[in-house]
Amino acid sequence: MSIFIFLFYQSHTFAQNTSRWGLPEGAIARFGKGTVVGIGYSAIDRGIVYSPDGTRLAVASTPGIWLYDTATYQPVALLSKHTDRVVSIAFSPDGSTLVSGSLDGTIRFWDAYTGTFWQTLTAHVDHVNSVAFSPDGKTLATGGKRNGSGIRLWDTLTREYLKTLGRNVYRINHIRFSPDGKTVIATGHGSDSRSSIHLWNVLTAEHSRIPAEHTEDVHNVAFSPDGNTLASTSGNHIYLSDAHTGALRRTITGHTKRVESIAFSPDGNTVASTSWDNTIRLWDAGTGEPQHTITTDEYNIPNTAFSPDGKTLVSGSGTGIHLWDTQTGALRHTIPGHTKRIESIAFSPDGNTVASAGYWENTIHLWDTHTGAHSKTLRGHTRPVDSVAFNPNGKILASASGDRTIRLWDASTGEYLQTLTRDTRFEQIAFSANGTLLVSIGKYGNNDGVSLWDGRTGTFFYTFTKSAGDCVAFSPDGNTIASGDGFSVYLWDVASGEQLHILTGHTDEVNSVAFSPDGNILASGGGDAAGEDALDATICLWNVETGELLHKMIDRTGYEIRVHSVAFSPDGNILASGNFGRTIALWNVSTGKLHHTFTGHADQVVSVAFSPDGKTLASASWDGTVLLWKYTPQTTQ
Repeated sequence: MSIFIFLFYQSHTFAQNTSRWGLPEGAIARFGKGTVVGIGYSAIDRGIVYSPDGTRLAVASTPGIWLYDTATYQPVALLSKHTDRVVSIAFSPDGSTLVSGSLDGTIRFWDAYTGTFWQTLTAHVDHVNSVAFSPDGKTLATGGKRNGSGIRLWDTLTREYLKTLGRNVYRINHIRFSPDGKTVIATGHGSDSRSSIHLWNVLTAEHSRIPAEHTEDVHNVAFSPDGNTLASTSGNHIYLSDAHTGALRRTITGHTKRVESIAFSPDGNTVASTSWDNTIRLWDAGTGEPQHTITTDEYNIPNTAFSPDGKTLVSGSGTGIHLWDTQTGALRHTIPGHTKRIESIAFSPDGNTVASAGYWENTIHLWDTHTGAHSKTLRGHTRPVDSVAFNPNGKILASASGDRTIRLWDASTGEYLQTLTRDTRFEQIAFSANGTLLVSIGKYGNNDGVSLWDGRTGTFFYTFTKSAGDCVAFSPDGNTIASGDGFSVYLWDVASGEQLHILTGHTDEVNSVAFSPDGNILASGGGDAAGEDALDATICLWNVETGELLHKMIDRTGYEIRVHSVAFSPDGNILASGNFGRTIALWNVSTGKLHHTFTGHADQVVSVAFSPDGKTLASASWDGTVLLWKYTPQTTQ
């Protein structure tokens, strides 16, 4: 019987760098700083904020909150006590405290200089969507998602609950205090189900609403520094209103898509806005006239903030943090390391490198597994990268993309070598064990299906089937190919191109296939229908020669939706699976029993891979990070 002893320690081979900060239990390294919060969450409030003195920049990312020194733009701490995404952060007016609100339903207090965790407040039943300090720093306002949760006010000295405002407003977002501290304003959904602007008198709790000038839901809101003007966004418009009467003063137009965030400069003369139209715009707050338009490669920029001196505007999106000169609109600096989503990973044959596919960036990243350092970024694809694979001698790295190409790269130098093209979106690729063949699977084109290529020259040979699919794998001897197509798994003879078996057992999409090292067992991961709308995360183990189903494992370690990826350990005793529920499960192959789980990702785990020596497991997630996990196998009778 095979058992595993899991060693939770920090390897001395890793340098003291950010790859080892804030790791979950069992992990030895993290590659990438994660996704800057905001992507895919309409409730994001403030994911990037400057400290009042401008010396610190706090960035909410999927692993936690990064604190950067603004003189060097180097990270100084990672705050990672939350168990789900942080969606709003705020510095106290004196700069000593940082407060964070999270989808885990908690509010946490941190030392803003050292990053030391102080205290947790649990009050909102559901997500905490927004946090804000009063101008004097004595009161903290927090907003929740669930109806009746409202805005809760807290004494920041004693951390005691004071009162609740707006119990009848659903999903409170974007809380702001007026500069005089007498009014709390927020966006939220009322009885009419539309998101609008709500105001409360802090002392009397009297409630009012800004007149309905907005034609769509209100996305964001901000007070001018003098408290006389209120800026709000709805659709692709910006509205400037009298903060006391609510009367509309001016409508600013120019964006062509939804305006996501808005901020006043410290002197109140400029309004900055970000939009889904790939632009950041600076406007004259008095006249509404445009000052600068900054075009980016991001369609959704959910975070923006002015530096306290007003000279710099910071914007945050899935692929990075950018600092702009407010006088010229020029880019001053980019803080690297943040990625939006990782779709696939692969170990090099020597185990020294992990390649990861940066999905929305159209890039491939190479990481040193010994130091945790980022070594190279490979650019050339024009659409998301779905899969990466090293050839057996480790000299070539292949990448498959939605741009309907497979690119071959020199794995050592990162030099582009060759492009393989078919009219299909390539979903996955794999090399044969001797490297002479490359197999691909694609869909959404005229040449969909499982195709075979010369792994050295890139010459196209033939297509096994025109049927589209999501996953493909070579057997260790190179004689058989497995592919996932819909609810079934197909086995193909490489020499003849004939179909050997159709394996049926899943009742929903098959997302991943993998052969055991001896080639006798095939694992397939996907989902199984469990009721009208529900799915079970399911793994099937098959006898390759007969097509017999050996085990069917239901992964209940996550949200029971689907398995994204499966991989065998080099000794064949363990199968790793990554699922929708953010966990990595390890299974005993001979019994089909669950042995262990790793948790720590903030989004779906979409790819898992063992190192060649079998001592390390890598997992990739839509949270924009790769985690390395350490364990040692041990066999007993």
